[in-house]
Amino acid sequence: MVNIPLLSNSGGGPQGEGAYTHGMVYQGNDTVLTFAKGTTRHVYTYAKTHYDLTGVTDGASFFQQCTTPPLTSPSPSQNGTEPAPPPATLENSYTPVPTDPGLPSRLFSPSPFLIASDGSIAGYFPPDQPDLVVVSSMTLGPLDNIEFQNAFRSILATAKAAGKTKLIMDIRGNGGGTVADGFDWFTQLFPGQIPWGATNLAAFGLTNALGEVATSLVAGGNVSGQALGALKDFDVMADLSIVLTQYDSWSDFYGPVTTHGGNFTNVKRNNLSDVSSLGMPVYGFGNDTKPQPQTFDPDNIVILSDAFCGSTCAVFAEMMKTQAGVHAITVGGRKQYGPMQWVGGSKGANVQTFTDLGNFALGVAAGATPAQLTLFEPYANLQSSVLHALSRLSDPNAGRANFENNIRDGDGSVTPLQFVYEAADCRFFYTADMILDQSLVWQRTYDLKWGNGTCVQGSTGDPSSVSGPNNTYIEAYSPLGANNTFGANETFSYPAANPKTSSMKPSAASTSTAHSRTTSTKTSTIPTASQSVKPYTGGAPEMGSSAFAGSALVAVAVVFATLALI
Repeated sequence: MVNIPLLSNSGGGPQGEGAYTHGMVYQGNDTVLTFAKGTTRHVYTYAKTHYDLTGVTDGASFFQQCTTPPLTSPSPSQNGTEPAPPPATLENSYTPVPTDPGLPSRLFSPSPFLIASDGSIAGYFPPDQPDLVVVSSMTLGPLDNIEFQNAFRSILATAKAAGKTKLIMDIRGNGGGTVADGFDWFTQLFPGQIPWGATNLAAFGLTNALGEVATSLVAGGNVSGQALGALKDFDVMADLSIVLTQYDSWSDFYGPVTTHGGNFTNVKRNNLSDVSSLGMPVYGFGNDTKPQPQTFDPDNIVILSDAFCGSTCAVFAEMMKTQAGVHAITVGGRKQYGPMQWVGGSKGANVQTFTDLGNFALGVAAGATPAQLTLFEPYANLQSSVLHALSRLSDPNAGRANFENNIRDGDGSVTPLQFVYEAADCRFFYTADMILDQSLVWQRTYDLKWGNGTCVQGSTGDPSSVSGPNNTYIEAYSPLGANNTFGANETFSYPAANPKTSSMKPSAASTSTAHSRTTSTKTSTIPTASQSVKPYTGGAPEMGSSAFAGSALVAVAVVFATLALI
């Protein structure tokens, strides 16, 4: 029980009580807790909803009342409507703040010396580790992005002024948020580095049609790229190529490029200097360029994760791993030995809802020329089924899909990262005491990274980790037992060829290798039998054309949204 992310925000209550106590999946009428002295307690399951359930007596009446709203088309509000300009530059400088011991604390956590007004990020000075600062953040989607970025900057500056030399980035429960905030975290930690953040899209007829029309609308001055709303990424002229030059046209970007048995666009990167496109600044670019030193060396940073990290959090994690060579430690997981991934959520670079896709497609179709509308004709016969599917959405955010693939720096295979297994450098289990005192979690993490702590048997040195033997992370196979999702034995015997116990601290050679990965050409190193790893044999597809089910979801979502307009 204690080795699942109890304190995760994802699915949790207002105080971050966690996905276990505030889950979104029915797990029975009650949960039986058995205590050490042999007594038990039944905790009953309750449901809460914002729907009016008057008259709901069975499954049929529930379906009729809660999943059949009046049929309406998405609003064309993006078409020609200029949004409010991005906020004026309000970024603070790299200046320490007074440490206030009286600030409110999170559940089971000590008092922070700084915390954002919405609790999205907080800084801690654990008293038992005098050289340590902890940054804890369960979201990259704060209520106020500028306050969030300022809080992170102030935490770093205050830590430096206090003589702290080591940093734990506690991202447990962080399901992502605003991608610019993920970039900002990275550039504040490593000023002067350019975040990689490269992506591509599945290339098919509707991708081409929407991109061709959207790009021409922006180029013709009929609408701004910002007015495209959530789908502004279709204005490819606002983005950059892999070598940071502008594409000449939509077709120059679109390609398509054939890889892994499917068609994809060329790779693009964000123009971080274009504040209007991002909607907010990223440190070191645009209008946010106040001087700021690098506070910590990469070897003095460790990421603490419970594998809930996804979306923007995964984008940040990728840059920390591949560009900076920062180690990661996971806590929790199934009751078995062996490695554990530290990014378990969506590893795509952009998730879109069906509603946003519908709004975007409506605006694009309204501005298309008669010649451009012919691009949509092959899909017109699906209109009725699309309208029916959209009308069944119980909530505007009920349906969503991975919209862009995250592509690793230097990966010549152009493999979307959602199909790459990535183990942490070390793993440990929660104890009961840790649940009631989060400082004990940080203390254990500190000991594992910089002390004499021992990782879970078989959890270190995985080929896919920073401290592993590979000079690439792409050719990394899932470990034995990874396909045993629900039936893992408590005493799972991990292959003896892996170290039984190990510290995660790398040798000088492995540290050098990790830091050289940002510029070296990555080549595949396939593990040998002696490394006791093998290709994943579970339910998920292996690499190949069938593996890109996520990209197929994008196709379905765009079809659903677009055909409602024809």
